Amino acid sequence: MERVPARYRALLRQQWPLILVLGLLQLGQLGAIGMGAAAQFGVLLSILLVTIAVLAPLRPFRAALAAALLLGGSGIFMAVLGGQTSMQYSFTGLCAAMAILAYAVRYLDKGQARVSVVALIITIEMSLSPEMARNVAGLGDLLQALVALQFLTALMVVPALIAGLYFRGADREREQRTSREIVAAQQAERMALARELHDVVAHHVTGIVVQSQAARIVAANNPEAVAKALELIEHSGTEALTAMRRLVGTMREGSAPDAESAASQATMDLDADLRTLVDRAERSGIPARLDAVPGGDVPPEVGRSVLRLVQEALTNSGKHARNLSLVLVAVYRTATGLRILVTDDGDGGVQDPVGGSGGYGLIGMRERVDLLGGEFSAGPGPHHGWRVEVLLPVQDVEAEQT
Repeated sequence: MERVPARYRALLRQQWPLILVLGLLQLGQLGAIGMGAAAQFGVLLSILLVTIAVLAPLRPFRAALAAALLLGGSGIFMAVLGGQTSMQYSFTGLCAAMAILAYAVRYLDKGQARVSVVALIITIEMSLSPEMARNVAGLGDLLQALVALQFLTALMVVPALIAGLYFRGADREREQRTSREIVAAQQAERMALARELHDVVAHHVTGIVVQSQAARIVAANNPEAVAKALELIEHSGTEALTAMRRLVGTMREGSAPDAESAASQATMDLDADLRTLVDRAERSGIPARLDAVPGGDVPPEVGRSVLRLVQEALTNSGKHARNLSLVLVAVYRTATGLRILVTDDGDGGVQDPVGGSGGYGLIGMRERVDLLGGEFSAGPGPHHGWRVEVLLPVQDVEAEQT
């Protein structure tokens, strides 16, 4: 036995309230089958219109045209039979026609919706006309019948139009909200990717540039130092390639680049990770020293962010500080979280890094701190050099995770 196609299963989940209501109404009219040809025709018409109404969301325009043909044809057929009417036995069918009209207004573009509404209104009046015209004896009766016909048609059509317009507006609002959420998610992914690319590229390339500059300065007088610098350049280049491959792999797997790449470099021991990070900076040519570590457990998200913030602060000092001889890194525990302090002893001047600077390092640091609800400040030190200070609320993050 063939399984029901997915779109029909989805339609059934969507349409079951309508099926239930129209089905109950139709059951109540089945007793009219024994009341003559007009009653039988009316019940058959109702069944056909109910079927079209249930399937209408799949093809709203075709459903509206099919319903209009049925209603118009029934009016003509009953008029040919001598003014008899089947509509008193087709109340369920009229309800189904109103549902079809509402679907047309909800789902179709404005042009097709107008055509569908006009066609259904005209054919509904055609189907009701034989009953309205049966007792007309003069002009007064005719005018009275026309007014009654218009009133009855409006009584059915207006609620269907209102329902269709309401759901059309709700659908548009939901689509706009979904579109905004998608754009926001894409923007968040782009920002995370931009931060990660900056962290990966800038940190390793800064080490390569610093070592290249040092090698050029001492090349004539100290060939051994040049060899050492080339070794460090090779090491930094290898680390940069590894980090980039890791980032590309993360992007292909579809996970968040920010968290995944940081997690792959961090461990559960923040103190050890800080020492490793400072040692790596020293090997890449940045004179760094770790003065204080927080000790104890730190939430993983905060630990990854601490490493990224310290790494970026070290990279900025290596890129921008002139006559740099020492960068001090300290991470303290406070009553509410962690305090990160990175200072350098540059002489107050700022050198332009090779390749220029887009200024994205400080922007990325501030964004990362804002995501954790912390405070960020960066600027010249009290006497000389550059100072970066960050306060991260560890307790708040722990509460969110629990």
